[in-house]
Amino acid sequence: MNKLQITLGKEIQQGEKTFTQLIGGFGEDKPVITVRQITKLLDSKDKVVNQTINRNIDSFEEGIHVLDLKNSVTESDPLLEVLKTQGYTRQSMSNSKNIYIFSQAGFLLFLKFAEGDKAVEIYKNFIEDYFKTKAENKNMKLSIEEEIQQLKEDKNHY
Repeated sequence: MNKLQITLGKEIQQGEKTFTQLIGGFGEDKPVITVRQITKLLDSKDKVVNQTINRNIDSFEEGIHVLDLKNSVTESDPLLEVLKTQGYTRQSMSNSKNIYIFSQAGFLLFLKFAEGDKAVEIYKNFIEDYFKTKAENKNMKLSIEEEIQQLKEDKNHY
């Protein structure tokens, strides 16, 4: 099994709150979102978000919608440092039954189960900004690769 890798992405502004986008987990260029980030978005508590997830866990497909990092993060894992940037501590991780991350599809599914106007607002205003980097990264990578190819071709002509 490949080691799970998640890296920090760009900063996303949602109202007065700033979120650091996380990339990886469901693919090297695919954004993920943690329970801590969802909690911050909903002005809620981890316990409430986790209860919503666990009540509906049969609706989420492991590896497609959700990953539980609880038993996969070790002391020497770089993922531990990424999670710390999101407000997780070693103690909070060891005390948690689950440490969930969601793909875009999983987050949309979670919002279906979340209650209130805040979930609707997030659905409308946050998701596009947070998850659109995937396409931007691919375009940027393609542009860079095209530029490199053009430089190689130019070099060969001289």
